[in-house]
Amino acid sequence: MSDIQKQSGVIVEVTPKESGNGKNGTWTKQIFVLGVDIQKKDGSTFQKKLALEAFNKDFNVRVGQKVEAVYSVSSNEYNGRWYTNINLLEFTGASNTPANTPMPAAQQSSANDDDLPF
Repeated sequence: MSDIQKQSGVIVEVTPKESGNGKNGTWTKQIFVLGVDIQKKDGSTFQKKLALEAFNKDFNVRVGQKVEAVYSVSSNEYNGRWYTNINLLEFTGASNTPANTPMPAAQQSSANDDDLPF
């Protein structure tokens, strides 16, 4: 069984890019929030949101853009607690880019961000 998953939806938020230096060199991280419409048994719908983490990758997508996200899910233990990440691998089928939606400005992280727990 493959751990690679695909999910179609609309980009609802793009966080500023973070960067820092760790023991393995410079890293970057950015979160892309994917809104996914879910239909309930009674026919009504609601939106589920997935926060997809892009680590050391660049993607040119904007809020409002319909995409298919390709991702994997992983969990890590740190000091007796478990953390689960949705690791963004790629976007496919990107379409409907809004013309006047600016990309968020890059943001330099603080010195304390280079101590990733896993």
